[in-house]
Amino acid sequence: MSRYYYCLYHATRACAFIYHKGDDFEEHSVLPLNLPKDFDPGTNWQNKLKNARLLRNRADYEAYPKSDRAWRRHAGIIKIDGDELLSKAKIYLTGKGCTL
Repeated sequence: MSRYYYCLYHATRACAFIYHKGDDFEEHSVLPLNLPKDFDPGTNWQNKLKNARLLRNRADYEAYPKSDRAWRRHAGIIKIDGDELLSKAKIYLTGKGCTL
């Protein structure tokens, strides 16, 4: 689950860095509030990123965690979101002049 979350996190940090001209809003709770206004406006990436972070924290830090199998559905959803966001982030960043 963590790797899928960090895919979302780092892709949005890169987009925020370009949009805000050098500030990537590294803090996990601050980044969702500073997503680029022109990044895929039809999808609520702010909520998806926040929810993925909460699930990742629960999976990694709960005192009595669920089994890996219990997290499989959540991880699958975050993976799908991560795949989609990564694809859209690449398009966004190349559109802003970045070379990948």
